[in-house]
Amino acid sequence: AKQLFVNQQLVFYVSGNWQMAFFDQTIGDKFEWKAVMNACEVQCGGMPGGKFLVAFKTTPEKAEKQARLLEFLGSRKAMEQYAAEALFLPTRNDIIKEGMKWPKRNEDMNTFLVRGQLQCQVRSGGE
Repeated sequence: AKQLFVNQQLVFYVSGNWQMAFFDQTIGDKFEWKAVMNACEVQCGGMPGGKFLVAFKTTPEKAEKQARLLEFLGSRKAMEQYAAEALFLPTRNDIIKEGMKWPKRNEDMNTFLVRGQLQCQVRSGGE
């Protein structure tokens, strides 16, 4: 279905932030397009992005290296860089709450980030 949207045969395509880089590269300036929030009333649906970093069970010698890698990948600096360059959403609550600037499609990405901010508020019981 995404190829139908790219070829201007669909007027609306429901997807997520993970398609932003593909659409940015594929559509370019062929036509104007924009991300919008999913409709919701009481509780919003959708998946705001990946949530977990995991390492497989391993030997004690490798566990320290795995822990350091996960610590790095989950760090604010690494996550901001990855999210900005890949056009993905950060999953750290501090970044979600403070906001982020993407080098491309910033307004569209912030549509998804606002949804993440709303979900953080719901999980934490308010602001």
